[in-house]
Amino acid sequence: AAVTVAPQADSGEPVEVRWTVTNHGAAVWGGTEGWIDNIYLSTDPQFDLRRAVQVGSVVHRNPDGLASGGSYTASSRITLPAGVEGPYY
Repeated sequence: AAVTVAPQADSGEPVEVRWTVTNHGAAVWGGTEGWIDNIYLSTDPQFDLRRAVQVGSVVHRNPDGLASGGSYTASSRITLPAGVEGPYY
């Protein structure tokens, strides 16, 4: 997924996160009602779930399916955890 966020944000403050997901697998089954996009904050440039902190989630409805090669863009306003500083991914 491609993710964009303001280049600078303050600890404990809200920030808008925007992402694009591309389906590199088979088409999503038409009976799938939806899924959850989870938003994580990490100090590691290579994602490691064991070291990342979940800061939000968004329910994505599936009214039109998601074809192989298809994509969608979503966004959410999250609040950064208090005390975070330095580069995060």
